Amino acid sequence: MITIKRTIEISADVDAALARVAEAGAQSPSQIIESALVSFLSDAAETVEDERRWENYLKTRKAIPIEAVKAWVDSWDTDNELPVPTPRKFRFPWMRRWTSFGCASFCSP
Repeated sequence: MITIKRTIEISADVDAALARVAEAGAQSPSQIIESALVSFLSDAAETVEDERRWENYLKTRKAIPIEAVKAWVDSWDTDNELPVPTPRKFRFPWMRRWTSFGCASFCSP
């Protein structure tokens, strides 16, 4: 693995906490920071994917109802296994009321 040297500025409190964790876990501060960054970046990538899916839903209004997913999962390993549920268009009348309260970009149908 190729490593890159970076310089960061952290508070004395964070540095002290990092030193304590490193000492207790027999890891170097660099290993702890790298592990934390890998975890953070993984979470950030998942968040980006969640936002992409949410934007797609807002555009298409298509989703799979949870009841259909539950029925599908419940049918596994039975003689009547259901096919994978398909997305369908949702309409929420209450969203129209929300647009008058200033959340048109979030709630518009």
